[in-house]
Amino acid sequence: MEKSFLPGILSEQVVGEVLSGIGGWRKIRVPKVVRTMAHKTRIMYIEYKGDGIVGPARIGRVTFSKTGRSLYYNGRAFHTLNGKGFKANYADSETGEEYWISGCMKDGTDALYSTIVEIDEDVREEYWTMVRKKPEMKEVKSFKSPGKYSK
Repeated sequence: MEKSFLPGILSEQVVGEVLSGIGGWRKIRVPKVVRTMAHKTRIMYIEYKGDGIVGPARIGRVTFSKTGRSLYYNGRAFHTLNGKGFKANYADSETGEEYWISGCMKDGTDALYSTIVEIDEDVREEYWTMVRKKPEMKEVKSFKSPGKYSK
């Protein structure tokens, strides 16, 4: 029996021996669903760059691939441009349209240039309370980002 105790890496259906509450050691079986590693998610800033250096922007939850080189958001897959994009770092894997996707800034200067940023409903409260540290604004659906270069 092969044992793997690294988090998220379970190589066989029989995981190993586990200490049960009172009865000592016993073998357990792990359902197939538990054996797959969960993909990391994060609230991020997503701006479309297909029409120029400023485009529609959103704050939403993205899911990372196992390698972290691809992202998934709103049913779309994005792959990294490896530094080859102009004011963009990811591209839609299907259409090739370019995007700027990055972590959210605490001060709201997520955009490079001033733009309106919409916040997805499912992350709004977490964004305002955990990222921006402004829980009193948790009902706000959009805001104007002054942009990194407006300072």
